[in-house]
Amino acid sequence: MRRPGAALRKREWGERKDSLISFLRVQSVTAVYIKRNYRINASGKLSGYDIKEEESDLRVMTRGVFIHPAEQQLSRVRALIKRDLQKYPEIAESLLPVNEPPGVSGPVSRMITASRSAGVGPMAAVAGVVAEEVGKFLLEYSPEVIVENGGDIYIRSENEITVAVFAGSSPLSMKFGIRVKAPDGAGVCTSSATVGHSFSGGASDAVVCAGDTPPLADAVATSAANRIHSKDDIASVLEKTVKINGIHGALAIVKESLGACGNIEIVEL
Repeated sequence: MRRPGAALRKREWGERKDSLISFLRVQSVTAVYIKRNYRINASGKLSGYDIKEEESDLRVMTRGVFIHPAEQQLSRVRALIKRDLQKYPEIAESLLPVNEPPGVSGPVSRMITASRSAGVGPMAAVAGVVAEEVGKFLLEYSPEVIVENGGDIYIRSENEITVAVFAGSSPLSMKFGIRVKAPDGAGVCTSSATVGHSFSGGASDAVVCAGDTPPLADAVATSAANRIHSKDDIASVLEKTVKINGIHGALAIVKESLGACGNIEIVEL
């Protein structure tokens, strides 16, 4: 293992997967997915389409096109979450984990469980749980499903999927990504203190977590982003992050520094 702060040559990115702590000097790389055409490199067998309802704006990829079922499931999930948030407003307001109230829906229960693992409020997992709910529902129609919701992604595929790291105006933009194979389903989620509208108490340009489920990866990415205030925090935060049960690996970017830890494969594109 290289000491924190050591630079990696490009060809080493795809080789160092386990317990990796490393840093690469780059120019303001941001792991958010702004241009949908550039977000995910998947099998040519998949069809991509968008579904929207209010602030939910999902990119769906399946074998075949199933817009109506996807829209129906999105509406159902949003209705369940809205009902629970109206009945128990503390779920929406708290920045810390809450006790699970009686009778909440499955999606909100999973938000609460994920937030407890991460030490953040339940809403830190809401985008991830919406992606997961729509994605799992679509498995009735397609054996391979990818659903992206604001940078939080549900993936179920026997094939390797590369989630690209969009870097804005950086010369490294779209030059590398995270390779994922998720035959049983997984989540790859992003949190940022400098991009987007979500609250963050840190200063990271991006934290990307890969985990068993999107709600967990979403909440943990938020937690890690809250605790990274400078490049000096990257190593310690990521080391703790990958010790959370169900998290496979994590990547963090602060200005010109990038770090990665755990079983995560970063590849050149």
